[in-house]
Amino acid sequence: MTKHTMLLAASVAFVAQTVGAQGLPNEITARQGADERLQRSIDAEAATRAAADANLQSNIAGEVASRTRAIDELRALIGSGGGGGTVNVDCGAGGSVADALASGAARIIVRGICPAGVLIDRDNVVVEADPAGGSIHGTDPNINTVVVTGHRVTLEGLTVSGGRNGITGVGASNLTVRNVTVQAVGRAGIVYAAGSSGTVDGCTVQSNAGNGVVVDGSNARIINSSITGNRIGVLMSNGSNGTIGLTDRGVPAGNTIQQNTVNGIFISVGASATVAMNQVMQNAQGIGVFHATASIAGGNVITGNPGGGIVATSAKVVLGDPGPGVTTVNTISQNGSPTQTAMVETSGGSNQMAHLRLAQAAAEVLAEDPGDEVELGEGDEPPVEAADDQERRGESVKLLHGVYLLYR
Repeated sequence: MTKHTMLLAASVAFVAQTVGAQGLPNEITARQGADERLQRSIDAEAATRAAADANLQSNIAGEVASRTRAIDELRALIGSGGGGGTVNVDCGAGGSVADALASGAARIIVRGICPAGVLIDRDNVVVEADPAGGSIHGTDPNINTVVVTGHRVTLEGLTVSGGRNGITGVGASNLTVRNVTVQAVGRAGIVYAAGSSGTVDGCTVQSNAGNGVVVDGSNARIINSSITGNRIGVLMSNGSNGTIGLTDRGVPAGNTIQQNTVNGIFISVGASATVAMNQVMQNAQGIGVFHATASIAGGNVITGNPGGGIVATSAKVVLGDPGPGVTTVNTISQNGSPTQTAMVETSGGSNQMAHLRLAQAAAEVLAEDPGDEVELGEGDEPPVEAADDQERRGESVKLLHGVYLLYR
């Protein structure tokens, strides 16, 4: 190798070494810059995600707080009987009225046949039948089928059967039973007891072993209903007050009360009732008033009751009372029998004379067979006041204003 060639190779090697030595720091610097940029991107992304997480957590906390408030409000409403929405209960598919009540539902729509033992102890609850039908049936004669202790409860469209009593209100104010059928229960169909109040409207109460509708120490209105085939159709007792056949506005809304095995209507033991616009037919006895007060206003058809049309014992009865503002004319016909009492009978205790005060245009009593004849009582007690033509047997007897009659 020549000297010139050796110098050239050395120069090339020196240049390569110099270039390599200068390129490495530049590469490191470049990589460090890239790393820094990547870190900044990572930090920015982390900050963005942290902000998003914080915002999400804030939203979650807000939603939790909102839902907690809603739950607290719902619990407060449930505690006071307030609204909790509508729940559909299909008892045929395992649904439960009790579970729906426990959920706080304000409106429960029942479908299928539900078991008895239903207790409604909350206020402002509606339990109604599905359009396809809904019923509550009891199998234990010692358990009431439906018991209501809450206030402002409405039962509508249901069929209630079996068990002890069908529907029993205990201290339940404003209990409305509307368009309900109560049948074949072990004792009474519908009971208002212990200071309950409310309305039976448009119901069918039939074929119950005990009484149809019982108002015991309570206040109830019975309208637009059919009450048949029970022991006593409507029983009001123990200081109860009630209206049979008129709405709360005095509008006629009569009932059909028939084929009950004791009385169509029995008002007893300190009770007071207004009776108007009803069909009281083919019961063992029509209307009985025992140690109680009755306003038998007008519009009543009292017929075909072999034990008597109206029978009062130690009682005050106003027949044809104009007070309720409806007609004062009652039609009383074909009551009594040859072996039982006549159409209108009153009697008193040892110290009290029961009396019947007959308001103007009070009643027309049609005597159509020997069992329907009305015999006017006589004696030293307050005299019988009657026009001469009222004593003709076998003909109409019109009872006029101010006449006090004692029938035997």
